[in-house]
Amino acid sequence: MAITGNLDVKGGNIISLPVLMGQNDISLGEKLLPEALKKKIGVDKCLFSKIFHMFPSASTPALWDAIIHSKPYPIKAMFVMAANPVLTCANSNVVEEALRKLDILAVADIFMTPTAELADIVLPACTFLEKTRYATYSTHADHSWNARSRIVLSPKVVEPLYESWSDWKIICELGKKMGYAEWFTWKTREEAIDYELEPLGITCKKLRAHPEGIIIPLPPLLYKKFSGFFGEILQSILKITKFKDYPEMYRKYEGFLEGFLTPSKKVELYSERLEGLGYDPLPVYREPAESPVSRSDIAKEYPLIVITGSKLEMYTHSMMRNIPPLGEQLQRLNRQ
Repeated sequence: MAITGNLDVKGGNIISLPVLMGQNDISLGEKLLPEALKKKIGVDKCLFSKIFHMFPSASTPALWDAIIHSKPYPIKAMFVMAANPVLTCANSNVVEEALRKLDILAVADIFMTPTAELADIVLPACTFLEKTRYATYSTHADHSWNARSRIVLSPKVVEPLYESWSDWKIICELGKKMGYAEWFTWKTREEAIDYELEPLGITCKKLRAHPEGIIIPLPPLLYKKFSGFFGEILQSILKITKFKDYPEMYRKYEGFLEGFLTPSKKVELYSERLEGLGYDPLPVYREPAESPVSRSDIAKEYPLIVITGSKLEMYTHSMMRNIPPLGEQLQRLNRQ
């Protein structure tokens, strides 16, 4: 895209800006101590972790290995929510071995999934019809950076059935029990949503009055940096200067972005950052570990190559597979 001049131009690849629209952050990521970040599993193996040091997640393959071999340190417990790693992670045999080795495995789900079947504790989670949440949708198809975003409230239809809780309530109550009540002060999900959307001047009450949603017209990065009376003045100045062409803003690297997020501020076809980390600075083809070329001895007996990762449009990850009409649709596609 860069060589042919199709980077950040209309019809080309658009440079994404922060997709956070300026909500108050309730993830508490800043509470994670720097020394804890240095201990995250796979930081020495995962390229993404090496480049983005503040990314709080562990490398998933390295995590299973660490649980099984207790290196670089033992991992005794795991809480799984909104995930089914036994089915969705690579090498399910290794995943199952790791989960079985844990002292405690807790799973929150609405189904008894293969992962939940291995759990010591299963917490019944409620469905989307039993909890209030909000969603954001980009309404400007030519930009991937939420040039205009619509916030829509999805209110619960019924109270949670039986003993099920929403994921939000499970996290908040667990946080309080662990001694972090000062960070979980909201009594309802609606209170938490109001706090999140406070910088945007939006509340659940306003969203209920607009079931079609409320459009956020300004660039997302303005909200976090500029709020209040003086913030409104600064926003007005930026709108008629740097953001005068908003939302039809192209070639942003020539304007307020002042280049690209690289050491040289240029598009780097030769990456010195990768070279410094011990990787090839240019794309280099490497034959897969097991292919007709690298392992011709195996290919004689096993000539077929499996390609994984294809998407089935009727399913989302491991979800929706219990719905008979969707399974019938997949069977029809297979017959075709």
